[in-house]
Amino acid sequence: MITLAAVLLAVGAVVYALAVRPADVAAPAPVPARTPQQERLAALEEGLRDLEFEFRLGKLSEADYQKTRQEMEREMAELGKRPEEAPPPAAPDAGTVCLRCGARFAAPLRFCGECGQPMQRET
Repeated sequence: MITLAAVLLAVGAVVYALAVRPADVAAPAPVPARTPQQERLAALEEGLRDLEFEFRLGKLSEADYQKTRQEMEREMAELGKRPEEAPPPAAPDAGTVCLRCGARFAAPLRFCGECGQPMQRET
């Protein structure tokens, strides 16, 4: 009985899939073409988000973060777009340190994101 129900369900799914005609499906909306300048601006915006993320994780020093951010914002300004005015994120405070590799993370972690060893909180 269960086998019969499964076969009927499978046959119904195949018939339904074959019954859909291309005319019944809406055409996808056209994607407007972007200029190389727009592509570069989008890449810079994504790069700024990635830069801030890595800084918050503690992978970048304050000096490296500020230098790279200024370079990216300068390039965005040259391309004709002002970067969003957002205050720089606070520097990560030393919260968790890896005893093996010395990596520091602001958030408490159970295992090191660099080498995988168990972590301990700094006091």
